[in-house]
Amino acid sequence: PYESSQTNEEEKEKPIHLSKRIRQLNFILLVLVSSLSNADGGIIPAAKDAFCDDMKANSADFGLYGSIDYFGRLIGSILFVAIINKINRKFILITTLLFKGLTLFVPLLSKNLTLNLIARGTSGISQVYYTIYPAVWVDQLGPRKSRTIMIAIIQLGVPVGIVIGYGVMTFYKNYVLWYIVEAIVLGTL
Repeated sequence: PYESSQTNEEEKEKPIHLSKRIRQLNFILLVLVSSLSNADGGIIPAAKDAFCDDMKANSADFGLYGSIDYFGRLIGSILFVAIINKINRKFILITTLLFKGLTLFVPLLSKNLTLNLIARGTSGISQVYYTIYPAVWVDQLGPRKSRTIMIAIIQLGVPVGIVIGYGVMTFYKNYVLWYIVEAIVLGTL
């Protein structure tokens, strides 16, 4: 009976043993999540005309659509501070990936501007976790001598994802298609 009364803190202190190959695979997946989850940040600026035509929106509406994601990130920051140590992080990662993917399908399902604004704002809630979690993972599970470069690579995911999104939209003007591609890729990671 005495041994089974370990506190949660004592259980959390146990070292996690992962093979080098598993750590590398996890790191690659986190870099992909960091990069690809930011593609919509590049898709949006390149999709102004198509978006405004589809949603019957003006420039101010489009500006709100592009920036409301950051309001969601503000809410997400508060939310994840409250739950990150209370809920399994893998569960949160999977849930946020699926949630973000679902929000990316909204422009396919509806041309209602208000609904799309809500979806874009809630997408920002999920996006926060992809900023927090990879850095925490590297700090806890990355090889000590490689942590600095690993964090730098993950941080590069944001601008790389934006550039990828902008690039594909520049050549292939269908923003809804690229939202769906991003959603499917995030769902399969």
